[in-house]
Amino acid sequence: MKADTLTIRNRFLNALSGRTSRKVGHNTTMRREIEAGEAERVILRFHETDIIVYDGGDNSVTLDTDNHLTATTKTRLNDWLPWRVYSQDHVWRIEIDGETYMYADGMRILADGAVEGAGSEEEMKAQKKLARDIRRYAQGYAAAFVNRKVPAPSGGDCFYCLFKEVGSGRSWGEAAGMTDHLISHMEEKYFVPSLLVNAIRYSPVSMFAEDYISRVWGEPEDSGETNEHFEAMSDFLEEQLTKSVAAYMRHCLSIA
Repeated sequence: MKADTLTIRNRFLNALSGRTSRKVGHNTTMRREIEAGEAERVILRFHETDIIVYDGGDNSVTLDTDNHLTATTKTRLNDWLPWRVYSQDHVWRIEIDGETYMYADGMRILADGAVEGAGSEEEMKAQKKLARDIRRYAQGYAAAFVNRKVPAPSGGDCFYCLFKEVGSGRSWGEAAGMTDHLISHMEEKYFVPSLLVNAIRYSPVSMFAEDYISRVWGEPEDSGETNEHFEAMSDFLEEQLTKSVAAYMRHCLSIA
């Protein structure tokens, strides 16, 4: 039996149990909106984003993550949708009644099962390529750092990576949603020192790796102390830095 959009409405209303709103999970709320002259809307909100919206005007369902393609967001969607959202090759997909679509923010599932606004095959290929490029850049960055070829952050860094938004601590580029500079860094193999600081803020590394970074950036370039002290753990350090940089770049470039 196919699941339709009314399945979602009924599931939401059962959870609300006659209330207009309620908390249904960590940082997750549900609400029902009915205004005079307007169609009913039932909404699942995760953090600050309405991730599932049922619109009674046309019995459609709209999905949106506000570019937060995280594991927890995916879990919330799967908790409430009758369809499956999953990640493959760092591309989100959604399986609806036996058909697989590339997930895209703003996509709509209509009452008759038709899907509007899903990603195209070309977009899926581009996402896969970007994910591969990010992985290669992160690996190159980590290797360069372990070999002490990434200096400490300075005023000569990319401004969009170096300067921070007051309050949030995010880089200028991240706060403004600017990504061109990150694509340029990958193309030029420019391992911006400040980018690692931003990556660790978003995707922390172990205390051991943090200590290593502090030692590398705090010692004279001709000192062999750090390499001698950490040489036996170089593979582990590279793995830690690779994961952090890759996670941050995927986050900024809206890759799952």
